[in-house]
Amino acid sequence: MNFRNESFIALNNWQNGWNEKQVKKDELSISLKQECSLIKDKYKVTNELCYRKRFIHTGELVDMFLNDHKTEGLASWTSDVRYAEFFKGRYRENAITAAVFEHKPVKREVILNVCALWKCSDFIAALENFEHTNLNDCNAIYNSKTRKRKSF
Repeated sequence: MNFRNESFIALNNWQNGWNEKQVKKDELSISLKQECSLIKDKYKVTNELCYRKRFIHTGELVDMFLNDHKTEGLASWTSDVRYAEFFKGRYRENAITAAVFEHKPVKREVILNVCALWKCSDFIAALENFEHTNLNDCNAIYNSKTRKRKSF
């Protein structure tokens, strides 16, 4: 399996984060989705429960509790509930609370299972090759290796 340099860059940029700037998140989402569309489907599934911490701001509770819905767009999830609890700290300015959500994603929701990639020798070899000339474009990918993150 071939992994494109552009795929590594898109994944690295996504995992570096978007600093709560929606325009940047949208740009990163488009790039990541485009690159993930070229990756085999076996790297786009999980059978595990996934967790995501969400800081909740004034006005968001109505949609979440009355409608059982909150649209976030593309978001990263983890299979490690303890990691989710501490991700991005305990408190956020202007948030009224935080919650960790549990979800078992269906296939159409997962755009990339990063843990599955780390089990692929072709991915590891291609990333190591890419790293030799693009170290700054893969640091966040290596940081995710032990975090069990899944993005969908």
